Amino acid sequence: MAETDGGSSGAGGRGPGSDFSYLDVGWAMLGSVGGGLLGGWLLDRWLHTQPWLMVIGGMVGIGLGMYEMILMATRGQKRGPKG
Repeated sequence: MAETDGGSSGAGGRGPGSDFSYLDVGWAMLGSVGGGLLGGWLLDRWLHTQPWLMVIGGMVGIGLGMYEMILMATRGQKRGPKG
């Protein structure tokens, strides 16, 4: 039996080279939440409203991250498995 190289030829095409990568979802979530927190923190420092805008920014970032994750998942389902 031949060994596989771990590429995208696995079940469902969900390997490192596939369109829907779990790493992409992680980076999208990290960027959304981090961007929301950073933006809120900067606005808090400018408007002297600590910590409320940072909390709101974090919540908005979580929401945007989940929205992006759903978009990535549905985009992957529409294309279907590579064959």
